[in-house]
Amino acid sequence: MLGVGMIGGVATHSAPLTRAAGHAATVVALLYAAVSIYWALGGQALLSTVGGSVADLGRPGGAGSAAVGLPAAGLKLAGALLAVALVHPAGRRLPQRPLWGLAAVAAGCSSCTAAFCSSPEPSCSPAW
Repeated sequence: MLGVGMIGGVATHSAPLTRAAGHAATVVALLYAAVSIYWALGGQALLSTVGGSVADLGRPGGAGSAAVGLPAAGLKLAGALLAVALVHPAGRRLPQRPLWGLAAVAAGCSSCTAAFCSSPEPSCSPAW
């Protein structure tokens, strides 16, 4: 690719499609975080899509909703920051290998969560 340099095995510039994907991931993560904050503050719309004990905890609102929703929103905001850091030029100032390692761990956790949550179990938790 023209205009892409390498420093220590890491590209110094992202390709346009990569940047677009990173920014799209940021927007999606921010939207998901906004929904979690809405639920944590007592919102009820679409709460039934979560299902199981998480939805049961969120229905009455209050401290239980905040205890689950706010940390979830924090993780989603961290994911948004990670996506930006991986593709934005300012993110190149950060150590790249730890960022990519964190991204790999996050992707693995997300994949496992998706695998467990796609099961017919209403609680969205593995039956260990």
